[in-house]
Amino acid sequence: MSERSVSVVITAYNRPDFLRDAIESVLSQTVPAKEIIVVDDCSPKALQPVIDSYGDKVIYFRLEKNSGANTARNKGVSLASGDFIAFLDDDDVWFPEKLERQLDAIGDHEACLCGARGAINGGVIAKADDKDVVEDDLKYGGWYCGTSGLFARRSVMNEVPFDTSLSNGQDWDVYVRLSQRMPLAYICDPLFDFRDGDHDRITNKAKHLTVEGLEKRTEVTRKHREWLGERAYRRRIAVAALAFIWSKSDRVGFLAYSLRNAGLGATATYLFGRVMLRVRPRPSANGQGNVLREEF
Repeated sequence: MSERSVSVVITAYNRPDFLRDAIESVLSQTVPAKEIIVVDDCSPKALQPVIDSYGDKVIYFRLEKNSGANTARNKGVSLASGDFIAFLDDDDVWFPEKLERQLDAIGDHEACLCGARGAINGGVIAKADDKDVVEDDLKYGGWYCGTSGLFARRSVMNEVPFDTSLSNGQDWDVYVRLSQRMPLAYICDPLFDFRDGDHDRITNKAKHLTVEGLEKRTEVTRKHREWLGERAYRRRIAVAALAFIWSKSDRVGFLAYSLRNAGLGATATYLFGRVMLRVRPRPSANGQGNVLREEF
């Protein structure tokens, strides 16, 4: 197959030190990228000094106003010229063989996902095997890899852009829409580290979420309610409402939200499962550490 060039789109916001690590991980790939495009979501902190240190190795574009990661990713796609696009968040770091592995795995598929590892905890999140990701996996499965594991044909990403109205769940939303076209290729090995510390990322925001913020957090689930069907829909609502509930001060409020919007069955099932996990920690699908995410 002659079409093998890869554009890397890095979305960046206010983390120059993390950004440098992300760029270095791209430059260390066993298969070089055609271009590295950094889209700055109007960071208050200056990212230009980091970009300047790489000379012409990095293409830099700064949005005029803070517009969110989805807008930044779509802008990166519009600037890209490679046959494939690989996305990387500035707080994640690829393993050296990531691009090579996904180029080999994608075949005739439109997109490819992979496993991930927590940079601090060391736990791995992955399916048990390399089987394709299909619609049912996304209806009933958990978190796959975030956008830093998404590798796709540029033509497809032009047809299936990120939904700029969503504040979270944008990775799952894209995977759902891609899976409705055809299954996604999958590599169960972790091919990147995501920083699972205390910095500003969507998962950490979920830990400090208020009950009032649940409507915003569940908008991606409501968007796909018909596709999900009621059983999967209620399960996802319960997960969103009850994730990290043990650390919440307003546990009653979150429980009431789940009962009201997900129903007694889905709420009870989730809580029972979490209690069992607290008694007996669940290993990841491939046995390499604990599952790090308890929400979709």
